[in-house]
Amino acid sequence: MTEDSFQRYYLQYYKPLVAYAFSIVKEQAIAEDVIQQVFKKLWEIHTKRPIQKLYPYLITAVKHEALKHIKERGKTIMISDTERTLTSSFDNDDSSDSYHLLIKAIHSLPPKCKEIMLLKMQDGLTHQEIADYLQISKKTIENQVSIAHKKLRVVLTAKSPANKHNYE
Repeated sequence: MTEDSFQRYYLQYYKPLVAYAFSIVKEQAIAEDVIQQVFKKLWEIHTKRPIQKLYPYLITAVKHEALKHIKERGKTIMISDTERTLTSSFDNDDSSDSYHLLIKAIHSLPPKCKEIMLLKMQDGLTHQEIADYLQISKKTIENQVSIAHKKLRVVLTAKSPANKHNYE
């Protein structure tokens, strides 16, 4: 496959493949990422083995990549729900106090947990970006974030301004 033919295939199949990926993942940006991954892999393997039927290959690759994303995302749904729980109490009028409470709670975490949570919440890094930056596995990052969320939920639920009346 030449660079020109690769570009032609990309232009020809991009929109229908994004639509197919979207039907699986239900988010446009993620569907586009899935297609980028598929074409990246296609470019990497095209020299190792010729692909006889390109469109069926692409459809299958998109399906597998989209399902892989959903599986990975499923592991983080609990984390996302925790983040919503942690931040939902900050949507009231006393948000500056809540924010300071959150920062204080993060700073009370063990050093590695604290570092990871600050990179995640303040710098907006993904788990993979944090893993690359700290040179540790993504799984370690996921475990540390999960531990941090559990500890933060306990601290913030007990001390949040919404629950102050329980302690006065």
